Amino acid sequence: MKYSIKCQTIPQKSKDKNSPIRMRVSYSGIRVDLRLGLSVPPNCWDSKKEEAHTRQAEYKQLCAEINTRLHEVTARIDQLFARCEFVDKRPPTINEIKSIVDNRICGSRLRDVFESYLRENKHLEQNTILSYKNSLNSILSVTGDIYINEFNARVITETIDTLTERYRNSTLRTIVNRIITILRFAQERGIYTANGLTYKFKYHLLRKVIVHLELDELKAFEEYTPGSKAEIDVYDTFLFCCYTGLRISDAYALTWDNVKDDKIDVVTIKTGEHLLIELNSHSAAVLKRRRARETTEDTIFHNYDVAYYNDTLREICRKVGINAPVTNNYFQGNERISHTAPKWEFVSSHTGRKTFVVTAVTLGLAVPVIMEWTGHKTLKSMDPYLKVVNTLKQRSMSRFDEI
Repeated sequence: MKYSIKCQTIPQKSKDKNSPIRMRVSYSGIRVDLRLGLSVPPNCWDSKKEEAHTRQAEYKQLCAEINTRLHEVTARIDQLFARCEFVDKRPPTINEIKSIVDNRICGSRLRDVFESYLRENKHLEQNTILSYKNSLNSILSVTGDIYINEFNARVITETIDTLTERYRNSTLRTIVNRIITILRFAQERGIYTANGLTYKFKYHLLRKVIVHLELDELKAFEEYTPGSKAEIDVYDTFLFCCYTGLRISDAYALTWDNVKDDKIDVVTIKTGEHLLIELNSHSAAVLKRRRARETTEDTIFHNYDVAYYNDTLREICRKVGINAPVTNNYFQGNERISHTAPKWEFVSSHTGRKTFVVTAVTLGLAVPVIMEWTGHKTLKSMDPYLKVVNTLKQRSMSRFDEI
């Protein structure tokens, strides 16, 4: 059976833009155009040899990857025609030719693999799921609807470099972590064969500021009288996290069956840890208020969207007057940036848990006991909180200088 395979570039209006590569398969009066998701920089295509070629060092690896892909696709098309001619005694169908590119070479689209991962990991917290989705959208805003096997180390590098214009490095680090998790997930299932797992994050990072409420701020928050139903729900949930150390996801999952006499008995959503957390007068007061409310909900606390919860919480903190200046230093690309704002602007759903840990250490409670309540595994994971408390001690001691 006679057939031909031709590769050519599609001209672009701008001479500076990369040119997409099209592979055309012709046989029996039929022409099938395949878009491989490949593109070459200007002046890097040899139309006679139908392959990428350059003497510029910066493009040599790219050209090698393109040529490898072209040879792989060509070999698989040859195998298909041979099987159809000598075994099946028929010409291949258009869909059979297209499936070679879609399924065997490029694999699934990156978007589909992300969704598969989230479907298989139903234990993930709402915040984490949102993080994965945001990371995917950020990536696709640069790459377009890319196939997972096109997402190699070079493409990841170019994508992250582009995103430095929008995000601080800590956010980019999260995006990279999500990428690596997805690629490893795909590799374990035989979907991913490119070299993206060799990518190394190269940008500087600074430790995040641990935003927590100090004792006077916590007391002021507790004395606030919430107005709307949303404020009441957020107020109660946040206070409960401040006095139990629960993550917001675990607080949302609490039912009255989890309340056993003077303690709560929970299995955390994020880590699967079994925790027994004794109630104190403050957390018990929150539960008493929640029990008195007439509600048909199975859970103790109403589950709000994270963004809405944070907005409502910040508004309460603004009204309460939690205005102490907080300075957050971070890198965006190679630029170090310093941002100072009132503390209420930095408060979030995780502030309750942080407040609990810092308060407990400040009160002199034994760190191993605190870890039993919070589920922290190692003393190293407690280091950031201990440093905060040391800073508080130094600041308190300096007040003697005013005498």
